[in-house]
Amino acid sequence: MLVTGALLSVAAAHAQREVRPNYKSSVPGLDYAHIQTTNWNNGEPWSIHIARLDRSQKNLRVAETLAQQQVFGTASVSAIAKSFPKDQGGLLVAINAGFCIRTKHTYLGAPRGMVITDGELVSSPALSPANYSFWINDNGAMHFGTFQPAFSATLPDGTTVPLGLNNECKSNGVVLFTHMLGTNTRATNNLELILENPKRKQLSWRVGESYILRVRAVNLSGNTALSNNVSVLSFGNQTASKASHLRAGDKIKLELKTSPGLNHVVTACHAIFPIVQNGKPLEKFDANAVIQHRNPRTAIGFNARYFYMVVVDGRQKDISMGMKAKELAEFMALLGCTEAANLDGGGSSTFWMDGERRNSVPGGIERARGDALIIVQKVGTKPTEPPIRQAGE
Repeated sequence: MLVTGALLSVAAAHAQREVRPNYKSSVPGLDYAHIQTTNWNNGEPWSIHIARLDRSQKNLRVAETLAQQQVFGTASVSAIAKSFPKDQGGLLVAINAGFCIRTKHTYLGAPRGMVITDGELVSSPALSPANYSFWINDNGAMHFGTFQPAFSATLPDGTTVPLGLNNECKSNGVVLFTHMLGTNTRATNNLELILENPKRKQLSWRVGESYILRVRAVNLSGNTALSNNVSVLSFGNQTASKASHLRAGDKIKLELKTSPGLNHVVTACHAIFPIVQNGKPLEKFDANAVIQHRNPRTAIGFNARYFYMVVVDGRQKDISMGMKAKELAEFMALLGCTEAANLDGGGSSTFWMDGERRNSVPGGIERARGDALIIVQKVGTKPTEPPIRQAGE
């Protein structure tokens, strides 16, 4: 069995396996390892890329970023990394995150689950069953979990309607559009309420919060222009009658609640499905059979000390054939994760670090996507040496 950059041992078919990546420091607190080995079940090649962040390193942070700094549009992970605004920090690592709309669509790039960037709520949690998410609180606590959106708007007559956020407004829906979407709502022929807060020049949106806004104007033809000092409440053809009587000056209450509740979240992304819980690799997964088969993989996980980003190359017989969901779960647990999740994979699996793409994507061309999960060095800071590790840590 060939092993480069790691020790991966199997004494017998059911013996305890061991993973010891040979990490090399990128910056203090951030390490990289590349494992080239063979599948412990059938001898096919594996190529695995790992970034490990020491969570005690306060000068580095895990964040979520959008391809065009807005919902509209897609780009490769490498392009997202290279165009990351320098005033937001120095980008060190980038991987693909959760599902988004990638096919030709009016809302190309829209996330299919919850996304939060620097505390700003970009999209709502997905409806069940694809609502598994990863999020980080402002105190650095990391979480995986499921919850349901309970976003709503209460109109002046007391009528309450459920809300979508920055996604397609269908004929029977009501959607809140914010400046994070792009320049216009693209919801043509909708009744749209232009909302403002006269006391605030700029609007921002936080999960779990409530807002009372005033109707600045009513647009009967849709596709309203967006900016950071207004938001737009868009009503589809079947729901427009609920708002047809509203006028400038009316007040509307918006609630961005979830069940169970979320507060103080600064970063979030769609995480697809769990693979490790309480330190144990799962054997059954909330995903269809195709997704569970051997594929290129992207995963994230953490324990009390470290946060891990992992990309497994696949669909390349001379380099790496990829992993099944069960194999990935076992690998992440052996790596040391107490909690881990499978992100978008297949042709989307991309690992970018220190200015270049490190992994081999199928076909050699990166897939365009709407967002990326990143590790960033905070503006104006330099990493400090983390505590000395013991041998093997």
